[in-house]
Amino acid sequence: MEVALKNDTGTYKEGEGIKAAGIITSGERFARLARYLEALKARESFKTFNTDYITEKYRVRFAERTASHH
Repeated sequence: MEVALKNDTGTYKEGEGIKAAGIITSGERFARLARYLEALKARESFKTFNTDYITEKYRVRFAERTASHH
């Protein structure tokens, strides 16, 4: 989720992913979710997560999906 939102990768309008990421990671409304995401990222098993690889795969996947909907 974080990779898609922070990189604005998805089928939502441009800029909405970054906006949503900001809302989720700051403020009280989603504080519990933000703490959970930080706890996940602190896990030893998460340290092997390849953000660059996933980001590129999301870009390709959503580019295809977006193109097919226009």
